[in-house]
This record gives sequence, C-alpha cells and structure tokens, in this order.
Amino acid sequence: MNTPKGIIANRVLMKRTNGKQWLPTIKEGTELQRQNMLHSGVLIDFGLALYDDRNPDEEIAQSLSATAKAKNYAMPILASFKSLDLKMGGAKYGVMPQIVSADGLYHGAEAESLLSDNSFYRENSGVRSLLRYRNGNLYANWSGVLVNFIEYCRVGRVSAEGSAQNLEQEVLENVSPTRKSLDSIFSSTQ
Repeated sequence: MNTPKGIIANRVLMKRTNGKQWLPTIKEGTELQRQNMLHSGVLIDFGLALYDDRNPDEEIAQSLSATAKAKNYAMPILASFKSLDLKMGGAKYGVMPQIVSADGLYHGAEAESLLSDNSFYRENSGVRSLLRYRNGNLYANWSGVLVNFIEYCRVGRVSAEGSAQNLEQEVLENVSPTRKSLDSIFSSTQ
C-alpha cells in the first residue's frame, strides 16, 4: 500500500464500521511492535512523518506544513491514517494528503519521543512514509516517496474499539468489502 491508498483504505474501513475499526495508529503500532504482536514478513504502514516543507514531495510537504503552522503544531509531525484524508489537487499525484483530525496525530516533543524511543530509521526533511518493514524495522524515511507500492505489502493489523468477542470475524467481514471499495475507487480513476 502507499500513503494515499492507506488513507482511502482507512476512511472506507472507518465509514463501514461507524468509526469502530481503523488501521493502527502510530502509538498502537509501536506498542504492538514492542510486544512482538506483529507478524514477521508483513509490511505495515502507519501514516506519514513530516519534518519540514522541503523535498522529497515538496508540494505535499508544503501543504501539510501550512496546516501544521495554522494549527500551531510543532515539527516533527507524525500523522496516523486516522488523522489524514485526501483532497483533490496537486500537480504530482492529483490528490493531496491533508491533516483533518488530531486523532492519531503526534507532534513536537511527543513525536520526537515516538521516533527516538522506537528506533525509527529516519530522515530530517520533507514528508516521508512511516512504516514497519517486513523484517521488523521501523522507518520514517522509506524511499522518500509516499506513493511506493510493494507487492508483499499487507494490512497486518486492524485496531478497534468495543468488545473483543468475535472481533476477528467482524474485521474480516469488513476488510473484504473495503478491498472491493478500494478496487472500484482505483479502477474508476484510471
């Protein structure tokens, strides 16, 4: 998955479940990692890291930085899929990630602590993908672009609120229609 597809997948999943299921936030993901609860061999995206308004993906970095400045968010910013959405526009991809919620958003000292305490491999400029690679390493710099797609990428975890009873079945029932929704969204844009 790439970042824009992750944003769409999360929005579809949350809409289908009335906000009760979502892709893991950065804090949820790092806690699952700490407890060895993430499968090896699975790449898991958590959102994006914003350091400043420079390259790579300068257009997106500048847009997100403007929002951060308007809301007085200190850099760096770690934005989980729950805190992101897409708007139409942008010369490079035709869509632009945007910060729409503080839910799953970490900035300033808290973001710096999450990056440091969890040993993220990182860069220090622009906007970057934030993920756990299939070997278990955490990255806030993956290849410098937000639209990479890797063939062995899978949704390794879904977070939810509510009863744990029958959670696995409920998630599976929602992931399949989410996949169909994503397939229809992307086939209609081609």
